[in-house]
Amino acid sequence: MKTLINSLQENTVSRLKNPLVGAYVFSWTIWNIADVMLFILSSNAEKIKMINESTFELANDLLFPLGISLIYLLVVPILNMLYERIVDGVINKYRNAFKQKTLQEHYYTVKRTTIAKLDSDEEENRKLRDRQLDTWADEKQRMSETITQFRAEHAEKMAKIDNEISSYREEIQRLTSEVYDLGTREESIRQELTHIVRDVGLGIEKLTYLKNLPESALSLTKDISDTTKRAHKVLNLPLLMPNSPNSYNEPPMDFDDDIPF
Repeated sequence: MKTLINSLQENTVSRLKNPLVGAYVFSWTIWNIADVMLFILSSNAEKIKMINESTFELANDLLFPLGISLIYLLVVPILNMLYERIVDGVINKYRNAFKQKTLQEHYYTVKRTTIAKLDSDEEENRKLRDRQLDTWADEKQRMSETITQFRAEHAEKMAKIDNEISSYREEIQRLTSEVYDLGTREESIRQELTHIVRDVGLGIEKLTYLKNLPESALSLTKDISDTTKRAHKVLNLPLLMPNSPNSYNEPPMDFDDDIPF
């Protein structure tokens, strides 16, 4: 039963969506509005009685509602079209003209305001340029003095740096000369010590071959020989090999350092 009612309800709604059916139902309701309101406000018993006593009237139930429906479907669209033509052709024309006039007045006011503002800005800029030109000479003089001062300070600093560099160079040359002199002196002392150690070593070696040398002298010569050996190691000299008494010993030669070999 519920399915049947839902089906009838959906079918009725779809039929009412039809313009002709919907217009007829609307027209019939408006034409019989008194009976419809009385039916709605009556009790259930009275509603049943009214349904039982109702009869179909050709004029009230068909002709007049159908006529109203045709008027609604045909005349109302024509009236809407006439209304749109009047609105678009007359009302909107005057409305657009009024808006255009209002916009023109607004833009004219904005234009005058902008021109006045530009004139004011131009006048202000001109006054500013005049003030800047008045102070330009003093500003130029001040900048020139500042640049001259910076150049003098820069020249003074550069001269000071050059003097310091010259003093550093002289100090480096002096220290280099001292180092060279110390190296030369060290080499000279080393050569002299080398000759002395060699001479002492050769003399001690000769003493060791004497037959009538006392015992105490032998001990002393041994100590001196050990000392000369340690001196050889310190001075990086080759040790003297012992020679026989009859061997020939070439005397040490003191070569000049400037003679190349």
